[in-house]
Amino acid sequence: MNEQTNAITTGRKTFFIQPDTSLLTENFCEEYLLDGFESYFISKLPANTSLENYIDYLYESFNDLILFFNIDSHAPEGETWPQFISKINAKYEGKVLIGVLYLKRQNREEKPIIEKIYLFNIGIMCGCIQLEYQKKNNFGIIEKVLFANQAMGRRKQVRAICNNNCTFDFVYNKESYRGMLQDISLSHFSIILPHGKLQMPLYEKIEGIQLTVKGCHVRTNAVLFVTRQVNNGADDLFVFMFVQKNGGQGMEIITKQTILPKVYEILSENCMNLLQDTIEESKKQQKRDYESKLRELRR
Repeated sequence: MNEQTNAITTGRKTFFIQPDTSLLTENFCEEYLLDGFESYFISKLPANTSLENYIDYLYESFNDLILFFNIDSHAPEGETWPQFISKINAKYEGKVLIGVLYLKRQNREEKPIIEKIYLFNIGIMCGCIQLEYQKKNNFGIIEKVLFANQAMGRRKQVRAICNNNCTFDFVYNKESYRGMLQDISLSHFSIILPHGKLQMPLYEKIEGIQLTVKGCHVRTNAVLFVTRQVNNGADDLFVFMFVQKNGGQGMEIITKQTILPKVYEILSENCMNLLQDTIEESKKQQKRDYESKLRELRR
């Protein structure tokens, strides 16, 4: 696993399986990023892929997972949700944390029945979450659930690994510096420059840094937080911490609101691309195994 892949897979990830978008919207996932929760919707499975296989691919790609199943959606063919979730819970034996979501029942007697099935009989660890009819009320419900289940993991901020459409541009000591961002979170960003090109003491503040993140342009201030040599000493890595005009840590509120959707977009693209790579490699391996067995049979 290379350093970039390792950075993408690091941290606890929450996936909402077949969520009811009339009760939850994917915009919620962007907002949860402010709390350090990295979460995604899985609304549609790839062609010729069962939900059980898809969960296998998720685990192979990201081995610190929370899965919330919408038990009001269609269960996998030939199974009920209790049967399927029981199977997945037993298969991973606590390595994948599981919760269920469902719309608030008109009959109050149904709630304890659902809880008995999933919490006591099956033994899921992340709860039976009853959603309200009003979408706006469900944001806070899910936020509390993510906090209670430590969905942040060990990270305070989620780091998005950047690609060619993320750049920086700033002036320091009358010299211009520009290039590609290495990564960005809502608290920090990092860049790489040739060794010795930028001479800057730690905790030095730079004002008016121009960042472009997937076509979104912002100006911000930052303080140099960490520096170290990389690429066998050929380059220097600089990690900057965002600071506000009044000296407080973090982005200005308007900057954070502007850049948040782009940071989430990068995170989502990176995760889904990695997941797709896992699926394709697994299917290639299955084909190789099948062809190998055929050759053995023909001998």
